[in-house]
Amino acid sequence: MAGGASSGRDPGLITLVWVTGVLKVMAGLLALALVRPWDRALPRRALLAAAWGGALLLTLYGGALVAGQALVVGGIITPPGPVDWRALRWHLFLWDAWFLVWGVLL
Repeated sequence: MAGGASSGRDPGLITLVWVTGVLKVMAGLLALALVRPWDRALPRRALLAAAWGGALLLTLYGGALVAGQALVVGGIITPPGPVDWRALRWHLFLWDAWFLVWGVLL
């Protein structure tokens, strides 16, 4: 059944995926706007404010994820439930670290 409630698709999750996809495209366009001469159409101050805001959010988000995961992997924090250590290490050293790197580079 396409699109029905019994299809197993959560509308909230689908909306979240679309919103994050749009935000990622906008972030890519922001990065391009910072290095291309688009400031004729877009005010430079607005671009810089968006870039600094994005850099701050990405750095804080990535830093919090990486710090928390590093504390668990380092044995300083004991998680309350079972841990998929392989997935945790992948997130620590690759996936979530990209948010921190992206924020610092932006």
